[in-house]
Amino acid sequence: MIRLKIGLFNILLFFTFFVNAQQDTSSIPTVIDVGTAQFSVMGVQWAAKVIRFSSEYSSKIKSANQVLGKPDVLPLGGSSPCAWTYNKKAKNGNEYIRVSFAKPLKAKQIAIAENYKPGGIEKITLYGVNKGEEKVVYKAQAQFTKDKSTMLNVFFDETTFKVTEAEIRLNSSKISNFEIDAIGIANFADSIKARINIPTNMKYMAKKESLGPNINTEYDELAPVISADDKEIFFVRKNHPKNVGGINDEDDIWYSEKKDGKWIPAINIGAPLNNKFDNFVQSITPDGNILLLANVYVKDGRSVSLKQGVSVSKKLLSGWSFPEEQVIRNFRNNSNYVNYFLSANGQYLLMAIETNEGYGGLDLYVSFKLKDNVWSAPINLGNKINTADNDYSPFLATDGISLYYSTSGKSGFGKEDIFVTRRLDETWIHWTEPINIGKPINSSESDTKFSIPASGSYAYFSSTKDAIGLNDIFRILLPKQVKPQSVVLLKGKVIDFDTKNPIGGAVIIYKNDTKKSIVIQATTDSITGKFSIYLPIGIKYTALIKANGYVDGKQTLDLTSIHDYSIVKQKPILLIKKSKLIKGRLRDKLTDKILVGAKITLVSDSASGKMLAVTYSNDKGEYEFKLENFDDNENLFLVVDKENYKQQVLELGDISNETDIQSDINLDPIIKKDKIIEFHNIYFDYGSAAIKDSSKIVLDRIVKIMQENPTLEIELSGHTDSKSSAEFNMELSQKRADSAKAYIVAKGINESRIVAKGYGETHLLNKCKDGVFCTEKEHAINRRIEIKILKL
Repeated sequence: MIRLKIGLFNILLFFTFFVNAQQDTSSIPTVIDVGTAQFSVMGVQWAAKVIRFSSEYSSKIKSANQVLGKPDVLPLGGSSPCAWTYNKKAKNGNEYIRVSFAKPLKAKQIAIAENYKPGGIEKITLYGVNKGEEKVVYKAQAQFTKDKSTMLNVFFDETTFKVTEAEIRLNSSKISNFEIDAIGIANFADSIKARINIPTNMKYMAKKESLGPNINTEYDELAPVISADDKEIFFVRKNHPKNVGGINDEDDIWYSEKKDGKWIPAINIGAPLNNKFDNFVQSITPDGNILLLANVYVKDGRSVSLKQGVSVSKKLLSGWSFPEEQVIRNFRNNSNYVNYFLSANGQYLLMAIETNEGYGGLDLYVSFKLKDNVWSAPINLGNKINTADNDYSPFLATDGISLYYSTSGKSGFGKEDIFVTRRLDETWIHWTEPINIGKPINSSESDTKFSIPASGSYAYFSSTKDAIGLNDIFRILLPKQVKPQSVVLLKGKVIDFDTKNPIGGAVIIYKNDTKKSIVIQATTDSITGKFSIYLPIGIKYTALIKANGYVDGKQTLDLTSIHDYSIVKQKPILLIKKSKLIKGRLRDKLTDKILVGAKITLVSDSASGKMLAVTYSNDKGEYEFKLENFDDNENLFLVVDKENYKQQVLELGDISNETDIQSDINLDPIIKKDKIIEFHNIYFDYGSAAIKDSSKIVLDRIVKIMQENPTLEIELSGHTDSKSSAEFNMELSQKRADSAKAYIVAKGINESRIVAKGYGETHLLNKCKDGVFCTEKEHAINRRIEIKILKL
């Protein structure tokens, strides 16, 4: 016992000493590598593909594919086109659907979103990647429940295999017309829930504000359209005594302005926009000068009727103009309902229409402006936005990217909710996941017709809650998460560098310098050369400025230092007139001789057929045009006239991207009897009659003319200089004429059509006869072959 105590004491002393002793820390690392983190993602895998099914209601609405992805109907529930149900009852009511998941996982639960008539599920089986890997995780007898809809969560011990497929079997004999919204598996034990896609921590910081008694009355006020500057509002007032058609007139356009921060009493906008039919504004351009209106206004004498379509009205000094029809190529709509929206830059026309090619119900489409009042065939915005249910009421914010719309095809609070999505590129089919903008804008009723000024601060909408009468118009400050991107209103002008005159119709294209994915475009006013455009802030842009007859301009615009809505006025953009140099040389097509004094006319193919310029070929056969301030869209032609030659018309083609255009022209001589054609480029070596290769090219032209004119007969004459004796030159010229004839005959021309004759030095073209000093160049002029037309 005593020894034990001493031993323990010694141990304690040793421990104390060890702890208090000084240590060498130089070899202890400051950071220790503990390896790669091992983890598993705790998430839900929603069905990604349908493998097979008993039947489906249709190939679009209530199709088997409607079970894919996260729930679209829950948590609200109820019957929906965005859920699957059968077409007709199977034998013994045995209905089923089998789906697969994109990323197999070892599951702990499966959730079935039964959005309508739940209780029909009798068996759920999970399958793995390998044959034989399967597990029945649920068995029951189908029976009615009191619930309108439910998320059936089934929990079980974690599967020993990774689940890749699931099969759900239901009994339609006991529960008819059931609907399944979604199927999901998870590797955690907390219940899978259906959620409305609302940003985390999103909160409206202020209550909604009524626009007051000058706007709202006991009648229905709906569909507000706010101007970009937040100073004008257009809306629909239903069945009001002051509507054009009185209380039986369901929809008239009313209007108000904001003065000193308050709305003045709204007035009926009157004719020509209002008549006894349904009239309503769809959107207004940022400058406040163009209204987009539903329907096409048709004049019939003094009366006006409406037909399906869309129109624009322009603000004049005398008031709003009679609406002009907008022609949309290949437009069709299977629905009695339609919505439109014109983008801030006036280049894109959004619409909600129903087509055979759509996803079901109203879908959102876009058309691109081709020319005034004409738009391209609509393009569907894709299944990120569009659903099997109705997707409509588009509003594209002034940033050109943020799209607000109403849909009943995504999880929400009521019949239709308003969502926001962002455009990702210029294809118009790639968008971010739509976000529900939440309460109080969205409610248990139908929420639609939404409008935001350029500042992006307030949203304007109609609601029955807290209304004076039926629907009233309210506004509310938007939370940051669902606001459009902040923009600047950029105002500018494009002018001529030299004259400083405005340039109308110039196009300014702004591209995001980093992504180059979003393109925003403006066009200058035809008279003033001014433009205004909304651009998202915090971005550096490159602008390309194009105008007919001017060199393209390029400019950078750095908005990275601007953080809130602003109005920016920039210095005028100066463009330099584009000049083109059109030049060339004229030659005889047969002899290759340069042609002096030919008339060349530059002509436009415009309706007027105007002559742009005239010139003549100089002593070197050359011509030149310097063209300025022309229209790139017009084709240009050169018309060439020369005595004894056929007129030639030459189209220059697309020269919009060229500055120096070289166009050499060869003219066809007019062939007539007794005409003498001189060839000075049929060469022979000194004292030789052998045809050189360079001369064969010219002789081939003579062959071609004789082939094209089968009755043509010629005299082929040879000529020399005077440097040798007259006898020698006469003999040599004959040999050369005979050689030329032999070459032509060898090409298939009958020798009876050619007379070959040598003239020696008897037909000199200059002073270079015997005894006269001449240069070699002067002597060469006389060494030639001539053709005389004997018979045509």
